[in-house]
Amino acid sequence: MLCGCAQLFGLDETDRAPTTSLSFQRVSIGARLEYAPQDLAGSMAAYLVPDAAAETGLVRVPAVQAEPGLWTAPLPTPAPLLFDLPDYPKPLLRIFDFPQLEVSGLFGVLEHPSPEAAPVDAKLTVNAMLDAPTTGAERFELLTVGSWSSIALPAPPVGMTALSATFPVTMMTSITGRPLERITSADAAVVLRYVSNTELRGALRAAPFDQTGDDMITGMLTAVTPEPFSFEIDQMDAVRRYGLIKPAVAAPTMAWAMHAAPGAQLNNDNGPLLSQGAPTTPTAVMGQAGNPFAPDWPTVVLWQTQGARAYTPPSAALPVTLYAGMHQRAVLEPGLQMKLPAGLPTRITLLGAVLETDGVTIARPARGVEVSFTVDVPDNTMYQLQLFRLVPNMANTALQYELKLGANGVVPRFVLPPEVFEPGALYTLRAISVVGGFPALAEGDLTQRTLPVSISFLDSGVFQVAQ
Repeated sequence: MLCGCAQLFGLDETDRAPTTSLSFQRVSIGARLEYAPQDLAGSMAAYLVPDAAAETGLVRVPAVQAEPGLWTAPLPTPAPLLFDLPDYPKPLLRIFDFPQLEVSGLFGVLEHPSPEAAPVDAKLTVNAMLDAPTTGAERFELLTVGSWSSIALPAPPVGMTALSATFPVTMMTSITGRPLERITSADAAVVLRYVSNTELRGALRAAPFDQTGDDMITGMLTAVTPEPFSFEIDQMDAVRRYGLIKPAVAAPTMAWAMHAAPGAQLNNDNGPLLSQGAPTTPTAVMGQAGNPFAPDWPTVVLWQTQGARAYTPPSAALPVTLYAGMHQRAVLEPGLQMKLPAGLPTRITLLGAVLETDGVTIARPARGVEVSFTVDVPDNTMYQLQLFRLVPNMANTALQYELKLGANGVVPRFVLPPEVFEPGALYTLRAISVVGGFPALAEGDLTQRTLPVSISFLDSGVFQVAQ
């Protein structure tokens, strides 16, 4: 009876002050996908409203968490939102610059919900019957999907039909970069047998278990029957497009890979490797692969091309490798074309200067910093920009990338807050264009994802901020 109270008191829904909002769902990508509102209580968010009279050219309007997973602010028109999320090991700054008042996004994380640290001094034992006697040309791997860790298993002697290995969990590699996490019954532990190092020919998905600290993985591998596949490519066109960019890169490398991917519907291809290799001809990739985990984990193919260049900034006296790339992901199906439709950025402009050479020095910015870029193919679905600070690696032998900010929008132009540029620091900008992948983007909805998706990118010339 109270649903019409606004009208009873002479108020109309249209009289309410307009608000802008950004909502986020967290999706845990493991053996299956699990969704929950993303708690934003520990994160920050502020809309950056352009205002030429403001000291920095930007007025910050704080956003508040109105409910779990939802930021709002009393703004009548859309504006770029600067925010962070609880990334590991520390939050990363992001900008969403979309023309809708209400925007929704996904925070995808390789994990199972509520992960815990692996038990102290934990060990695992793998006892598995093989699908075929060993020949000496195989490699074996244990992969956990959900806790996302892996380890190479010792191959049995030639002619054996069983595999046995016991090892401390600390020997495993964390795929996420986080500390090793406890395996739960929500995860999948898979034992994989490869021939020629990259072709999956045997697999075991072990019974689910909750890791206690001394656990055994048992079962029998099933033979994986490879099936022929092919998809169309255009190597000559890719090489031509790389010739358009500045700074120039060396001749690109080209390769393909297939994975059984539980997160396929999120444009994610993490999962057991099925096969990989180099292109067969200039116009097609042909091969064979089998997926014993389908249909739960679809076969996702990645076609990847990449060119690189090197530069040594005099102020650091350490080299850095920079890149340009074009790649495409799709669910494998007959008649698949992988022609890399996303526009390749060709020039990146910072504060009116084209960063087509290395070694540029810019004044320490006091106002919003405009970055724009051109692409060789117009009408892309979305554009992105990443700002990387270049810092020495742990061994102090080279510079490596440290992501400082990532921006997303529908035009290849962004305004970055001036404080992200530190005096004396070295940077590169990565311009990115995306085709496909976000079918509801026109409504401000980034939660819906589809394949195929094509992504192209270019790293700018290295620049330094003056002291």
